[in-house]
Amino acid sequence: MPVTIREFGTSDDEYVYLLFIGDEYFELMFEYVSQEHYIDETNNKEIYRYRYNLKENLYLTKRLDKKEIIQLIAKLKCFYLNSTRIKMGEFFMEDIVYEEEEYRWMH
Repeated sequence: MPVTIREFGTSDDEYVYLLFIGDEYFELMFEYVSQEHYIDETNNKEIYRYRYNLKENLYLTKRLDKKEIIQLIAKLKCFYLNSTRIKMGEFFMEDIVYEEEEYRWMH
């Protein structure tokens, strides 16, 4: 199942992501909630964990695989940052709240 995600906006605060799964797509909008920063001394990494509210989307709500898609969204959002920053000892995670349910980062 091909999946693509991209962003566009007029400023750093305006992000709309388009998630394509097969011939379907979902417009995803996020609201920043909080950030945690800590050091994982075992793996010698700085961890940045973000929490976002995901705006409700009728098509996503109706899907039986909603939970898996939301977890995929979090991984895709972090993929670029992790691929470029992990060499510097930094790691990014995202928790997403959707319909008042929290979807914690799963590695």
